[in-house]
Amino acid sequence: MKLAIPAISTNLIKSVQNTLIIIVVGRVGNAETMAAIGLGNMTKLMLGTTILQGLNGGIETFVSQAVGAG
Repeated sequence: MKLAIPAISTNLIKSVQNTLIIIVVGRVGNAETMAAIGLGNMTKLMLGTTILQGLNGGIETFVSQAVGAG
């Protein structure tokens, strides 16, 4: 469980960050601004987060094999 806490907290922080951005923009912006924020969040998720998580999965494999080999 100690190893899962950082991953869980990172995912929660990402979700809260996106939600807070939408709340703040919703109070001061208009519908076009909200749409732009939504498209920006989707683009960031598709291009940034997905690629980095894929690379992280590959790196985890090599690191665990190296640590296991001694």
